[in-house]
Amino acid sequence: METAVTFPGLPAIVPSARRFVRGILEGSPRADDMELIAAELISNAILHSPSGEDGGEFTVTVCTGDGWARVEVSDTGTGEWHPPDGTDLDAVLFWPVTNWAFALQGETRDGQPRHSH
Repeated sequence: METAVTFPGLPAIVPSARRFVRGILEGSPRADDMELIAAELISNAILHSPSGEDGGEFTVTVCTGDGWARVEVSDTGTGEWHPPDGTDLDAVLFWPVTNWAFALQGETRDGQPRHSH
């Protein structure tokens, strides 16, 4: 099942978008985690893309199936990112994000299935 809602790109709308995710995933043992992840993605869309500008918007999509769920946040950005002028960032800053993305997909970083404990 897939359900999507488009929201205005306003910081004040984040609680409503979180409630949307929580409502779809009610009863899921990972609903709290998915709600928190969605809130972070939504905040990033508002802060770091044109979605947070006047008239901007973002879309939250929740997909569910037997034993799994996926939350997507689509914004109006180009996908390009550039560090602020004069900033020297080490790639190690991005390691946790990469691992988290793989964890959400149910695989380890090397593509092997992740086993639940």
